[in-house]
Amino acid sequence: MPAEPPVEAPFEAFAKCGDRLLLIGGNAMIGYGSERLTQDCDCAMVAEDERLVAAVLEPLGYLFKERFSSFARYAHLGGRRPVVDVMLLNASTFEKLHAQSREIDMDGVTLRAPKPLHLVALKLHALKQNPSRLGKDWEDIRYLLSHYEWTAEELTEVAERYASAESRVLLRQAGFL
Repeated sequence: MPAEPPVEAPFEAFAKCGDRLLLIGGNAMIGYGSERLTQDCDCAMVAEDERLVAAVLEPLGYLFKERFSSFARYAHLGGRRPVVDVMLLNASTFEKLHAQSREIDMDGVTLRAPKPLHLVALKLHALKQNPSRLGKDWEDIRYLLSHYEWTAEELTEVAERYASAESRVLLRQAGFL
């Protein structure tokens, strides 16, 4: 039986969106050097720009699947590529993330990702909305805070704004706050 072709993330398609898209989630973690597995491909953009990512995903065989309150999901028709979740942001939030974003290399494709502390904020917010994500997101938070620079004032502000009381306890116990 022939080997299955590898599943490819749509990084080249994302690059076609230029500065209108940020890589987030597990692939952003990988771009920042984390040895992490991920099953999907997450990005963020202004809600009004979603049509851009839909247009670059369609030639790869992606179809719109469903919409959640702040996400749109695209699935590959043949299931050979990862699900793409698009976080839909307002223009002000996207601009804040983009203004301090960094270039990362993903399989030879240059993309932008939020700076590490902004990824921490996104993960703390996701954890606050869905505490069952603790096992998945806490190690990412620890990795980012252990490997990248931030100030106590910056992290305190992020924690007060985005973290649950439980996450703030974990941050204190780990010596970050």
